[in-house]
Amino acid sequence: MDVSTAAKVEALARPQAGLVTRAQLLAAGLDRGLPAREQAAGRWQRLGSGLYLTAAGPPAPAQRLRAGLLLAGPGAQLCGPTAARLWGLRDAPVAEEVHVLLPESRRRVEAPGVVVHRSRDVPPPWTVGGLPVVALARAAVEAARWAGGLRAARAVLAAAVADGRCAPDELEDWLARGGQQGSRDARRALADARAGAASAPEAEVADLLAPLAARGRLPRFLLNPDLHVEGVRLGRPDLWLPGTGVGHETDSVRHHGDADALDATLDRHARFAAAGVALLHTSPRRARSEPAALVRRVLDAVERATGDPPGLTVTPRGPLLPLLPYRAPRA
Repeated sequence: MDVSTAAKVEALARPQAGLVTRAQLLAAGLDRGLPAREQAAGRWQRLGSGLYLTAAGPPAPAQRLRAGLLLAGPGAQLCGPTAARLWGLRDAPVAEEVHVLLPESRRRVEAPGVVVHRSRDVPPPWTVGGLPVVALARAAVEAARWAGGLRAARAVLAAAVADGRCAPDELEDWLARGGQQGSRDARRALADARAGAASAPEAEVADLLAPLAARGRLPRFLLNPDLHVEGVRLGRPDLWLPGTGVGHETDSVRHHGDADALDATLDRHARFAAAGVALLHTSPRRARSEPAALVRRVLDAVERATGDPPGLTVTPRGPLLPLLPYRAPRA
């Protein structure tokens, strides 16, 4: 490749993370056979119909995203789990494919490693990392709807609400504007987030205890309320059983596994104990593998409980659960 050709290719590829299309090369007056020669020499690689990476080795994540947009064509936006992760949404599912949104008026596009969604509802894109993406709330809802199950839907929407990234009403609006695929799980996940669940494991523990509360064996409970004693903040237990002085924490390795996090967890437990609160702890793995044991521990703690500590005030984040009449979530 001569110096002039290299300069033209560089000018095209630099703003596109090292990618060029055949149409761009021809429009710049370059030789139609250039891509084949560069591929044969091992300097370029073909990523899809008429799209080339002007470098050897596997494409970087940013190049995969840009490739998905170029393959989809003008007006494309990143959407769903791809956009949710680009927005930095905690617990957004990892998708091997690049999810791209196009207006419904555009022709259907098939490209390797790219999932193209077409819709009548395509507002102007946001820009994240220099790439066009759908709005954060839309990305969260799409990621939840396409996640393939209640646990994954809960993870993404609980994180979106608990971290203050999305307002529940904004998510509700995008749910109403979307299709039916995955909507049942997404709606249940959003209801859990409104109730105060900050993660899928917290919502799953609530599922285990809700039937007992519905039958009166446990009091109706709150998720993540703020507790104060004599005006001093104790903290926010994942689940609180009013009138018993008993709370429950679902402690994951990710959030409690390193030394600093473990010390903070132990200090927090000691603070609750000193105030007269019995704070139980269970890992998500054990809650899922030994649900009957968790339920028995909670029942035993409530039977031994002496009530809320004096001077306790509770500030709820959501309603008392279970909501009546109670309906168990679909498995």
